[in-house]
Amino acid sequence: MGIYDDPEFFRHKRYCQKQNLKGIWAFIRRYSPIIFGLLLLAESVFGNIRQAEEIKTLKSENATLAASLEESAAEEGRLQERLQSVWDRCDAMQSSVDAADFFRRNVGLLVDGSSYYHRYGCAVFQNASSFTPLAIEVCERRGYTECPLCGSSAKIPDLASAK
Repeated sequence: MGIYDDPEFFRHKRYCQKQNLKGIWAFIRRYSPIIFGLLLLAESVFGNIRQAEEIKTLKSENATLAASLEESAAEEGRLQERLQSVWDRCDAMQSSVDAADFFRRNVGLLVDGSSYYHRYGCAVFQNASSFTPLAIEVCERRGYTECPLCGSSAKIPDLASAK
């Protein structure tokens, strides 16, 4: 008969297992508050380490975003300067447009050999070798009339309304 066939062996084995479990449960009851406290402490420490790493990452990201914001602010300043330059040029061009509009509406160009006064864009004026600019009222007082090609005020584009 072998050791495993002996009923006394199994009884002894069960007894040892029961005694061993009693010892384990006694150990757990006695030291569980300490073990639980150590587990909580370990979790807290690892949580703090994770938070420290996350804070470090967020600070790095914050520094990157702050640098990007400074670059954007500098770019905005450069664009504002360019915009102001464009507005200044626009204002200067508007005064030129106003002058051109005044010229188109109020100045007649007398061409040698013609009984008409002409506007700047007229083909007769463009082909003339010499001309005399005068106010349209003066041209009319001297007996000149509007050129049939360019003289109608309806044909003159309104540059002032293009503002």
